[in-house]
Amino acid sequence: WTMAVRRRLAGEPVAAGEGEDWPAVTSHEPSAWLATLDVLEQAHASVVAHVAAMPADALADLVPGQRVTVAATLHGLVQHT
Repeated sequence: WTMAVRRRLAGEPVAAGEGEDWPAVTSHEPSAWLATLDVLEQAHASVVAHVAAMPADALADLVPGQRVTVAATLHGLVQHT
């Protein structure tokens, strides 16, 4: 969901596809887990950079394709994380 939130913040109306919310585990190797954590860390960094660059009043904007504000979306992301 972190990547979906980042895309939404960029203005893309994103609906989660099948398997996107909980993708299938394709490997049980430690290296696969570390790669997954790296992707998540990069996604979080991308959200943080986007939020840091936007004006504060943008928090009240509605997310494209959603009926929630940017602030509510970010709160939801933090809660799910």
